[in-house]
Amino acid sequence: MSEVRVIQCNAGNATLVWKYPFPKIIRGSVITVHQNQVACIYVNGVRMYTLEPGRNIVVDSAQLPYLNNALCTAAGGQQIYSFEVWYANMTCEHNIDWSINGESDGVYIVDSSIGAPLKLNASGQYRFKIYNAGLLMDKLVGTQTQYVATQVLKFLESQIKCLIIDIIMNVSKERQLTIQQILTQRREFNTILQLALNEELKHIYGLEITDFSIGQLSSSDYDAYLRHQRTGLGMRAEFAAQGEYYQKERNYQVLNNAALNPTVGTAVGAGIGIGVGNAIGQQIGAVAQDTVLGNSTPPPLEDAPTWHYAMNGRPSSPVSDSMVKDLISQNVILCDTKLWKPGLASWMPANQIPEFANLFMPPLE
Repeated sequence: MSEVRVIQCNAGNATLVWKYPFPKIIRGSVITVHQNQVACIYVNGVRMYTLEPGRNIVVDSAQLPYLNNALCTAAGGQQIYSFEVWYANMTCEHNIDWSINGESDGVYIVDSSIGAPLKLNASGQYRFKIYNAGLLMDKLVGTQTQYVATQVLKFLESQIKCLIIDIIMNVSKERQLTIQQILTQRREFNTILQLALNEELKHIYGLEITDFSIGQLSSSDYDAYLRHQRTGLGMRAEFAAQGEYYQKERNYQVLNNAALNPTVGTAVGAGIGIGVGNAIGQQIGAVAQDTVLGNSTPPPLEDAPTWHYAMNGRPSSPVSDSMVKDLISQNVILCDTKLWKPGLASWMPANQIPEFANLFMPPLE
């Protein structure tokens, strides 16, 4: 074995963790730690020392007392220590793509507004770096000698994915979020996920998520639900139109029965009086006028277009409650979009209107 007096890591920035390849180290060698690195010394698989950036330390039991247990004497009388030196690159950051599939990964959100679990698909990207070198290397000691970013990802990918799934499901349950809130309040949901994910990764793997983004969020189950709702609204409008047609037909039938009913003529001829006859005539005439001219007053619509929302500084055309909810789900109406309808004293943000407040994500605490 050649005598190596300087122990250092000069690997490129793509290398996150590097293990010094020689486990037998001569007394008097110098361990050098560059400014962007942290070095950890392991004896029999146990981390004994963590050396901070910029350190230069001589391998000697006087400098590193715990190495006494690792001291042995080689042929020729040389004093040699048996331990491992691992280096961590503390500035290396990499972007990693992530994705979850609601069906294959079992990501279901129990939507309280619908009363059923709905599949959620999501994908995006995150950037990570080492936060606690010792904690991460404790996970890796005894495995490979060198880790680049993609190899670390292979080691951690399934764990991080499971964490993302657990956090999505737990946060939605704790905050009682609906699928609509998750889909329309992506920025707030993104922040919640990054905070929760960082808390777990820092304590478990010694990694820090420096940036986390959701690029795509969708739910085929929720899309199907919306299509069903829109179909139901169309059918309701059709039934309402059929009901109006039926009422007109019923009025025509009243006229026809009155014209064919002989008792009306008999009653007038028997001396009931011209006043009563005129009253009956006026009633029938009113029915005829309303039916023919279409002047009958229809009942109020259950979902009449009464709302206006601010759009480019101008009020929109009137829209119904259901249309407002659709526009919220489509991210057209946001939490701070102003709405107004007759009866309100002034324009109000959408998330402060009781009819729509539950469609927006609660504020971060």
